[in-house]
Amino acid sequence: MSADSGSYYVSWKGRPTGPFTLVQVRTQLAAGEISRAHQIGINGGWQLLDEFLTQHPEEKAAHRVAELQQQEARLRHDYEAQLAAERASRNTAEQAAQKAEERASLAHLVPREPIPPPPLTYAPQLPPPPAPPGPFPADHRPTRTSGLAIAALVLALCCFIPYINFFSWILALAFGHTALAQIKRDPDLDGRGMALTALIITYFLLIVGLTFFVLIVYHGLKFSNYLPL
Repeated sequence: MSADSGSYYVSWKGRPTGPFTLVQVRTQLAAGEISRAHQIGINGGWQLLDEFLTQHPEEKAAHRVAELQQQEARLRHDYEAQLAAERASRNTAEQAAQKAEERASLAHLVPREPIPPPPLTYAPQLPPPPAPPGPFPADHRPTRTSGLAIAALVLALCCFIPYINFFSWILALAFGHTALAQIKRDPDLDGRGMALTALIITYFLLIVGLTFFVLIVYHGLKFSNYLPL
């Protein structure tokens, strides 16, 4: 077609398409549907689209304007999409903050779970060792003290007093042995230690007294041999 008719055919590899107006050709070129390697029909012949645009600067300027308009439209679309995304994000944040405030206002109405106690960090207490065997069960304890054991200890201490010790040692021995026999028969009685202490003191003083008596008699008899008849 001629340029005066206002319509053009575009050919690629011998396959013409059209007719198109210059505006449609510019639009297809900007959209990538055709390229500058295509041929365009001019005055009954074919010419490269790139040469046609170079020979017609007004067409090139118009094509640049169309490209700028499409770029502006694309930027406007991206800007509007970004604004919509920011608006949606702001709405989501506001809704989350509102839900958090509602949960905080209703937190005192929700029953709290009891806090479990902390785990034990010390070792469990071991049971006490078994008591050694004795004459009575381990859980049995004497409930009273033998009066004879107390009397025997008092009489044994009286053996240190002059004149009283002449008869106190006899009673201390008698009461001490009687107390031991009584404690052995009755497990409820206590005072075995006192009875033994009384017997030890009495026998010790008795042995010491007998020793001194024997020494005095011996020395007395020896001294009497030197006396004149």
